[in-house]
Amino acid sequence: MSRPHVVVIASSALSTWLACAAEPPPKYVFTTPRDYFSASFTEADEKFEQSCAGAGGRFESFPHPLPGDVGEPLRAASCSVGDPAARSVLLTISGEHGIEGFAGSAAQIGALVEADRFALPAGWRAVHVHMINPYGASFVLKENEDNADQYKNFAGLYAAGIDNPVLVEFIDAYNLPALGDPAAQQAAEMALPALIAKYGPEAVGAALVTGQGERPEGIAYFGPDKSWSSATLEAIADAELADVDRIALVNYHTAVGPYGVWTVLSLEEQSQTLLAGWLAEAGTPVMPTNVPSGPQPFFEPIRARSGANIVRAVVEAGKRSRPWRRRSPARLRSASASVSPSCAR
Repeated sequence: MSRPHVVVIASSALSTWLACAAEPPPKYVFTTPRDYFSASFTEADEKFEQSCAGAGGRFESFPHPLPGDVGEPLRAASCSVGDPAARSVLLTISGEHGIEGFAGSAAQIGALVEADRFALPAGWRAVHVHMINPYGASFVLKENEDNADQYKNFAGLYAAGIDNPVLVEFIDAYNLPALGDPAAQQAAEMALPALIAKYGPEAVGAALVTGQGERPEGIAYFGPDKSWSSATLEAIADAELADVDRIALVNYHTAVGPYGVWTVLSLEEQSQTLLAGWLAEAGTPVMPTNVPSGPQPFFEPIRARSGANIVRAVVEAGKRSRPWRRRSPARLRSASASVSPSCAR
């Protein structure tokens, strides 16, 4: 072999070695499904980005304007996998209810890490939206930075003019500024039984599900207007879901069902029929769920932006029961200011 050829081969080998040496090893190693779970928002966010890259996905982040519980930067993110021209889309969303996002995050990361196992049919692509309410996930809250239920905010219930005097009475029965005191906690525990005795369980249950827009410090609050998370999800829909034919929407939550078991809830009769057929072989039951009426059905903004036929499912991971605990709305109010949709990127 002539000397020039030796030099060329050696130079090529050196370039390859330098390129490989410049690539840091993955920060996270996934050996069991347990590794898909995270102990903090930052860990979940980093695992999602790493697994998206490993699956060859297109990653995009949406920085939140407020810091997290320990000062960490917050963001929502999306990962698109498959042919961008595919007109059928599996859309998954985690973190709508903040802390509940850790289960959904694990499911999304698992789907990306085990991409071969969860391959989609021809003509389909996946869009995974990760931790759409990063503030709630970081602060261990269900609500967002406005103390709003993001699920209800995205439906536009803040503009519906819903009157819910039963829930308002329930909120007013709590001494919110004093909830750190055990006596106030004990009194608060009696508020719900008293309300049920007065109005009946069905009326109270309906009030809790519907939510309210009059007490920003209370539970099930719609928010003052369109939230940062709602504006961000709309931006992702505009970028990823414009002019598609079909969307299978999986919205991950926790609470319903036995601990560690996924329970599928349908949002409408058409979705329930289709989901039951798809999941019959796996033996997964599909349960109907009632949602409050508002100016538009839940996730209608996605349908409106895509023009697609959409099948919607809420997939709930059952959780362990925990002792009553409090995250003070006063802390929430002092830790942040309201965020307008103009903050979305």
